[in-house]
Amino acid sequence: MINGTDMEKKKLIEAFLQALNQEWAAGRSASAEAATGSLTRQEQMSDLLAVKVDELNGKSHRVRIGDWDVAASQLFATVLSFIVTAKDLIATVGGGDPHVTLACAGASVILSLLTQHAEQREALLSGLETVAKLICQYPLVEHAYQERAKNPALSAEQARRVETEFEGSLVQLYSLILEFQARAVLYLQRGRFKQFVQDTVAWNDWKDLERRLSRADAHCRSFKDLINDEKLHHDIDKMQIKVSNISERMQQLIDLHTSQVATAQREKEIRCLQKFFHSTCPYQARKDRNPDRVNGTCEWFQTHGHYKDWKDTPGSRLLWVSADPGCGKSVLVKFLVDDALKTAGSRTTCYFFFKDDFEDQRSAASALCAVLHQLFVQNEKLSRKTLLEKWDAHGDAFFKQFELLWDVLVRAAEDVNAGDVTVIMDALDECSADDLKELTGAIEKLYASGPPDANLKFLFTSRPYERIDRQFRPIHRSGPSIRLAGEDEQEVEQITAEIGLVIRDRVQAISIEMDLEPDEEQFLETELMTVENRTYLWVMLTLDVIRNSPTFTKGTVRQALQNLPTSVETAYERILAHSTDADKAKKLL
Repeated sequence: MINGTDMEKKKLIEAFLQALNQEWAAGRSASAEAATGSLTRQEQMSDLLAVKVDELNGKSHRVRIGDWDVAASQLFATVLSFIVTAKDLIATVGGGDPHVTLACAGASVILSLLTQHAEQREALLSGLETVAKLICQYPLVEHAYQERAKNPALSAEQARRVETEFEGSLVQLYSLILEFQARAVLYLQRGRFKQFVQDTVAWNDWKDLERRLSRADAHCRSFKDLINDEKLHHDIDKMQIKVSNISERMQQLIDLHTSQVATAQREKEIRCLQKFFHSTCPYQARKDRNPDRVNGTCEWFQTHGHYKDWKDTPGSRLLWVSADPGCGKSVLVKFLVDDALKTAGSRTTCYFFFKDDFEDQRSAASALCAVLHQLFVQNEKLSRKTLLEKWDAHGDAFFKQFELLWDVLVRAAEDVNAGDVTVIMDALDECSADDLKELTGAIEKLYASGPPDANLKFLFTSRPYERIDRQFRPIHRSGPSIRLAGEDEQEVEQITAEIGLVIRDRVQAISIEMDLEPDEEQFLETELMTVENRTYLWVMLTLDVIRNSPTFTKGTVRQALQNLPTSVETAYERILAHSTDADKAKKLL
């Protein structure tokens, strides 16, 4: 069946036969092997086929299924049904043909090996399905042609055509079947047959072999016109109906099984996402602790060239926004998450607010759990393969291991269904020092060889601490990162003007609450506006002091504002001065 001049294929088939013999020997006890040591190759292959079919019937329902290979499981069941059909046909039709038995035994071995290998499974199974169908059909066709050729009524010309053309086509077809099976078995057992298989075998390699098989099948079918025997047509049609009936019954079982697998898979994903949620803080509630922005504020940021460049440029980029305490960073981040950069269209926005007054808000792993929970909940098209594999491998410890969580984030962002992933983290200065170092180190590594193959954008805010600046410097050098500090004169003027909007808004609220006269409201606003270097935090603290001052009432506004706090420090001192237990307050602080 194999061209003797083709030494590569000859060696390939010899190694294939060696692998099948090893499979046959492994399936027998020493005594049984000794007792049957004189079996012919065909008898050995028949024995191997029977053993493997029994084994596969018991194993088929235990093939590992995930959202990535449900189609492979369907093919597995279909191929098995064809092998069982071929096994039954061999005894009655192809029993005298060693190559038929060999091909069927090879198919059963490949299917058995595929229960242990996930890689390339669907591509191999697709080709194996084609092979198994051919094994079902051609023993009968070949046998029929052999019988037809013996018929003395067949003309000499027809006999020669059957002998030369059809048999040549069958030789080519069976050669390709054995080549496919040989390459598949040696690939799956490449630890023992490294000289035959490269590690770079790709989907297209198997698909090319499958296409060649289909062309050879079509060529063999072109001889159908030579058949004028009604009984032969009837036998072939009967065999086709049998194969179709088996496939239909198997498909019904597969559909039921697939539905059950999909349900189980979905339940597992839900449990995993729940674990994510329980492994982090109530991130939405912690976000909403921050006040909403006043209309007209945060405009300086949205119109800034650095921000627009970061937002509008495709690919992975990083924007670090640093500012002193009380400058409205957290309010800005809340506005971005809820409004300016909220999840919409192809963009998925995930966030985390670090805070050093809660232990679970100081952890980088907790932050990634929150981000991944949001990402997978908001984008149901994302593959959960890597996520579930990590959970299966590491259990619940996975949710506390930063490196594993980071790997899931990067891979998810590279998914074809990911779209644009935006990760916003507020107050890096309140993340624990070790965790912050781990986070910036992961980002530096991500950009070390250039921007990653994902539209993964990061926006971080922090106070302008030197230790954080040092950790970001390597990222600035190696990656497309931007620092936006809000420190130049134009930015300061814009921020100061927006703080004026906040003062106006808060004063109006106090005026309504305290029933102030219009001139009192105007006086309060003017006095607050005259303080230099004011910040958002100073506004909130100062208004708190005023509201809670026992001397601040309608008609006493001017007197109450005589000692207005002029800094955040004096505002805090004024608040502490009204403490009912100064010693306890001191200990708490």
